[in-house]
Amino acid sequence: MEGFNKRKWTAITLAAVILPISLLTTFKLTGIIPEPVAPETTTVDAVSWNMTQPMGDITTIDEDVKSLYYDEASIEFNVHIHTYFHNWGRYDYNDVVAFRVSAEANTTVGFIYSVTIKFFQLDSNSVLFWYYDNDRYDRLENLTLKEKYSSATPQREGYVTAFSINQPEHCLLEGEADWVLTYSEDQNYEVSVTLEVIYFNGSSYQKVVMPIQLMVKIS
Repeated sequence: MEGFNKRKWTAITLAAVILPISLLTTFKLTGIIPEPVAPETTTVDAVSWNMTQPMGDITTIDEDVKSLYYDEASIEFNVHIHTYFHNWGRYDYNDVVAFRVSAEANTTVGFIYSVTIKFFQLDSNSVLFWYYDNDRYDRLENLTLKEKYSSATPQREGYVTAFSINQPEHCLLEGEADWVLTYSEDQNYEVSVTLEVIYFNGSSYQKVVMPIQLMVKIS
């Protein structure tokens, strides 16, 4: 009986070691990684940008608003504001700020898990549309699109979330957005464009939050 019990506990111990290793191997082969539980979060100081509302029909802006993070992972978040449209017929003759969002993440100590871009904190006189579905604008590297809510309003945030494929050290997500400004006599227009990157550093999951605040001042 003593020998039997010893063999039984040896088998249980081996199973306890082999099962997690087998699961990890399966995750690697299939590209499916278990969802991180409560990753440690680091929030980068917000970067702010503003402009005064121009009056021309089409005004080229061509400005980059960047947020950078360097640690175990290096992350570059850029909002390229390229055009301001005045009374654009595409949106019922409202003004529009057109910009491109780019998020690039790299690490050499683990892998990138997910990339999320959120649009929220809009003022009461604007909405935002994300055009990730349009093949002319989107770009994904080592990511697969998981879920999205393509429009943002003062009552609801918009977002796009992509998960990595096969535990990559590099990921890139790009897309185009139109920020539509309805008429306002006395209120500036505001929106927060925020990047959230989750990565694994070899021992734990880490989450980096990088907000960019945009404002258009009424003329």
